[in-house]
Amino acid sequence: MNDLINKNYGILKESIMILFKKLVEYKGNLYAVLFEQMIYLLVYCITMYILFENFSDLILWSFNEFILFFIICDFLMVSTGVFIWRGTWLSSKITQGEFNTYLTKPVNTYFLYVLTHLNFSGIVFMFFSPPLYFLILFYFGIIFLNYVLGLFVLFLLFLFMILVTEFVFSMDWLLLGLSDGVWKPFDSINDALRIYPGVFFDKFKFKFILFMCPFYFVATLLVPIFFNKEVLDLWFQIYSLIGINIVLFILTCLIWSYGLRHYEAYG
Repeated sequence: MNDLINKNYGILKESIMILFKKLVEYKGNLYAVLFEQMIYLLVYCITMYILFENFSDLILWSFNEFILFFIICDFLMVSTGVFIWRGTWLSSKITQGEFNTYLTKPVNTYFLYVLTHLNFSGIVFMFFSPPLYFLILFYFGIIFLNYVLGLFVLFLLFLFMILVTEFVFSMDWLLLGLSDGVWKPFDSINDALRIYPGVFFDKFKFKFILFMCPFYFVATLLVPIFFNKEVLDLWFQIYSLIGINIVLFILTCLIWSYGLRHYEAYG
């Protein structure tokens, strides 16, 4: 067990070192990514302000709650993006027959796939964004009232974001045959919940569908926790997140096990 952990840690460490070398050597990419993030944050802030001006009375949120929702969603997106922003890398490797090289390594194929393809942009955002978050929180005087439980739930949502994305990718590329039939609708719904907080959909008849979207829980669970507001079925939601994470991890491992048994080079 220790040997397995050491191998995976070594792979992760090497991948991070490679990314840092890219940051130093490819400054043009670095500046482009920073500029992109600045424009994105500006547009996102304007969108949040428009939503607050028009819908704050409807969902009974203060401006500080909108700001915190924006910060948490952006943090989850960029921090998990380090691991999950790989686009169609897996499908291209399978169709080109290059996935074979991963099958010959003396480590778990799935973890090798995840740990050796960390995202350049995600790493840059992780250096650039947190200082900006703290400046915004300080400027608006936002104070976390229940930060211990809030940070625990944030960690659960971090895992949830990675696990549900890996599950959907695995479904599309290893189970359904290199399609985007699950990923596209999932990504569209989850992205919409990053702009329109989940509390907008409290009376939605099929609200249970949104439980597979991490950004839904940011609005309905995490933001109220940080502001020490009452949360309906608080511990049920937390235990549900833990259970969902475990189930997603097991299902993803099973899909990979099935996919590798039936894998053939060149699709």
